[in-house]
Amino acid sequence: MKINHCEMTHLAKTSNAISFSRYVQNYIENNDYLSHKLIQYDCFDIVRIWMSKSNVQFNPEELFEHLKVWSEAQYLALCGLYYFYEDKNIMAQEFFEKSLHKHNTYQPSHYYLKLIEINKKELSLRWQCPKPYQALDIQQKSAGVCCTSWVPYSVGDPSQQKGEELWHGQKIKKIRDSVKIGNYQYCNPSYCPHLKNAIEMEVEPKKIIETQHKVTQSPSYLQLSYDRSCNLKCPSCRKGLIQASKKEQILFEIIQSSCIEPLLKNSNTLVSITYSGDPFASTHYRQLLHTLKREEYNNIGILIATNGINLTPAVWKTYSELWRKLKIITISVDAASKETYRKVRPPGNWESLMQNLQYLSNWRDSEMLSTKLILNFCVQKINLREMVSFYELADEVGFDQVYYQRLLNWGMYTSEEYQSLDVANPLNINNNELIDIVQEIKIRSLKSPQLSVRFGAF
Repeated sequence: MKINHCEMTHLAKTSNAISFSRYVQNYIENNDYLSHKLIQYDCFDIVRIWMSKSNVQFNPEELFEHLKVWSEAQYLALCGLYYFYEDKNIMAQEFFEKSLHKHNTYQPSHYYLKLIEINKKELSLRWQCPKPYQALDIQQKSAGVCCTSWVPYSVGDPSQQKGEELWHGQKIKKIRDSVKIGNYQYCNPSYCPHLKNAIEMEVEPKKIIETQHKVTQSPSYLQLSYDRSCNLKCPSCRKGLIQASKKEQILFEIIQSSCIEPLLKNSNTLVSITYSGDPFASTHYRQLLHTLKREEYNNIGILIATNGINLTPAVWKTYSELWRKLKIITISVDAASKETYRKVRPPGNWESLMQNLQYLSNWRDSEMLSTKLILNFCVQKINLREMVSFYELADEVGFDQVYYQRLLNWGMYTSEEYQSLDVANPLNINNNELIDIVQEIKIRSLKSPQLSVRFGAF
């Protein structure tokens, strides 16, 4: 079904809000298109394309009234978009900001607020992000090309489609095309540090490197995020402990056989297990790791993302056949003291974690492997003043890199709570303190070249 822009324009002229919403809903229900992962009826792109081609004037609050039931954030952003196209940026900004109060990571609102900030009607960057050409993130009912907060759109359903369909389909092509022409229509410039940097460089304007990426047979990076089983219940991530049900285990087996194994066989892909939970708390991921010992996966690389609690010497030795394939082990800790750790990563055991970290460092050296060891720190109000001591901790245990990342709201906080905790927000009362601490860490890292440091979305 092809969308009829003339019909939408007619409905707008007659202010027929009910028929307008029905028309949009009918299109959504009868077409498979790129949509936001968190909104069942995502009509923003449909309405955006129509408004960009139409010059009809109407009252957006009235015309879009019946779209509000699907998502208030989307409704408010569509109102803002109308005023954006009408060159009424003050009104547009008000609506986009209201939208973010309803859904603080809603990508379209962040995107257009950035355009208003830099006084542009559209982005046209020369820089090309490699992610859509390299990466695929497999979740239970959706797949993406990047972190959900950076690119929150699904390119398909891995429980219903084969890996090849996801990687070479029309939805992922749409994201690639937006990168190719440089408008980054589906990316969040507030959270993606690479896009943020590219925009700043071209606004200033500085010379940046133009690149042309090509789609390979399999992704070079495959992230597995479909099993949320974990032995911890971090407040930023979940309300309680999560273990996959039997029904979910069956679904995981389908995803593994139809998507994961075909994409990894005889490939050079780096597979990441897992940023959605913990691989050693997951029955499925533990079995998958043993499967990856087989000969047809000899050329893959493996990235282990874990909280480190269950990564004991005894457990680690059962995976000795995978050691040569291990490229990266990244461990999320978020604290430099037992007291803070107890609050941000319950019910983790600080003493056991410290023993496991030291064991990994010694293991890597004794086996003479090149596996990169990374410690992660999710920066928030409660641990802000432990950032420097965390850098020192990573140095003490012999790790290679510290990654400080911004706290994201995965639906665990109200907008007010998140604004209080997110010290990376320029409006947060602790933001200036964060800036000073980041500068101190950067200076320290220059004196300790063996321990690199990375900052995400600051």
